Amino acid sequence: MVVSAHLSIDGRAVHFRKPIDARGEGVEVVGVTLRPGSDDAAVDSAARTMAALRPDLVVMDCMGYTSANKARVRLGYSGPVILAIAAAARVVEELVS
Repeated sequence: MVVSAHLSIDGRAVHFRKPIDARGEGVEVVGVTLRPGSDDAAVDSAARTMAALRPDLVVMDCMGYTSANKARVRLGYSGPVILAIAAAARVVEELVS
């Protein structure tokens, strides 16, 4: 499984694999830099990069990413996209209901 996340570490893409069992099977995380508040061209470029990496899932992990960013990512990537702020809001909604 490849899980993709937008990470900003010194402006470079980040790749790592974390084994989760004795056979060495695990989750590979691939990061692509995208600053919150980026223009549409930057979001489109990050989405194309993610699509080329063919992840099983994209996690937009910064609370500064918006639903508009998610919608643009979905234009270039057909898999599931999780927006951190939306996931947090749903958890809070569940806790208070």
